[in-house]
Amino acid sequence: MADNAFFTMDAAGVITAKKDLGNNDASDQDLFVTFSDGTVDQTVTVVGTITRNIAPTVENTTFTATLSENAVVGAEVFTIIGDDSDGENSALTYGIISDNGKFTVDENTGVVTLAAATLDYETNPTETFSIYSIDEKSTQSPPETVTVTVGDA
Repeated sequence: MADNAFFTMDAAGVITAKKDLGNNDASDQDLFVTFSDGTVDQTVTVVGTITRNIAPTVENTTFTATLSENAVVGAEVFTIIGDDSDGENSALTYGIISDNGKFTVDENTGVVTLAAATLDYETNPTETFSIYSIDEKSTQSPPETVTVTVGDA
């Protein structure tokens, strides 16, 4: 099968769609494949099951929080809200990257808390870190940056 705008086929004969086929309600699709030896064309119908794996997203509309510099370890900072619109593999877990160990996230609830009581308004009045959600197929959402404004105590 020659590559085209919609499909590729690997050496094992697995046909993969290059983009969303636009039918979110169907789990099976008929695909008509034409084989040719240069003289005779033969068209066959391949019935395939669509396996969707759309990356989850972080649905929060605001990525900011405020926390006092004398907040205690465990203080709640932010809750990640994720969504996996493909309906499959949709149990999400959550994570943090780039936080210098000051924050942690409950991977099941998305609640971000202070992990180390090292906030200092005079030294660093804002802290930033990135958050993400990940589905059961290990497809990760694009990271989103959270800015925490440190309040002077």
